[in-house]
Amino acid sequence: TDPHQVGHDPGYAEPRGDYFTSTYRAIFERDIELMVQMGANTIRLYTFKRSRRHADFLDLAYERRLVVVGAFEMGSASQTPLNSTLEVEKAKMRLREQIRASWHPALVMWLVGNELNGGWHLFVCDPVYANDHHAGSSVVQKYGGCMFGDNPYALGERIDQLCATANEEGMLCSTPLA
Repeated sequence: TDPHQVGHDPGYAEPRGDYFTSTYRAIFERDIELMVQMGANTIRLYTFKRSRRHADFLDLAYERRLVVVGAFEMGSASQTPLNSTLEVEKAKMRLREQIRASWHPALVMWLVGNELNGGWHLFVCDPVYANDHHAGSSVVQKYGGCMFGDNPYALGERIDQLCATANEEGMLCSTPLA
């Protein structure tokens, strides 16, 4: 779990899950110490804004021998379309820029998106999720379908292309699925 304020949902209100700046140092100092005490060795981030500086957080994680898994935010299919070669290249460029701007020895891996196979993101409307209240027929009706229809393999191919970019930058890469 990301360090965040007790009782606060880290994803929906400012700072939109990014508690890794010096403004929130007391929170991440407290939580990193608790993680070390419990024997953790890795922190998986939910979000990691490129527009903010995270050196204090990363330095402390590194000092405490914790590795950090960065998060490359993609949002929905409308926020990061992947239909064409040009769109994929734009996403790869954004990922490459984020990796380079965020470089730190504590960062060892990047996650591309979060639950991109969930129908609410509109990349893929896999029938497995047809009964999901997020991905049900109302989503398909409202938005006219999903970018890759019901083909999760097409989405996987795009994720692989993005991860190849992370690998070129010397980073491990994966994606958390729903």
